[in-house]
Amino acid sequence: MALQNHVIDSDEPVSLGGEGLAPDPRELMLAAFNACMTAVFVQEARAKVSPLPSDNPYYIGAIYE
Repeated sequence: MALQNHVIDSDEPVSLGGEGLAPDPRELMLAAFNACMTAVFVQEARAKVSPLPSDNPYYIGAIYE
């Protein structure tokens, strides 16, 4: 699949007739869902906490004070 200038490879495991060289479609779906949820979390956290530390993706502390 080509997306903008990026290529996302997909493959099935050897046990299902693939070559096992890339994530299978289920893994890609879970990764996309995780990326979406992370983006929403960061967007909401930035709206509630000003500013979020940009150099560290792991923020420890209370969001609601």
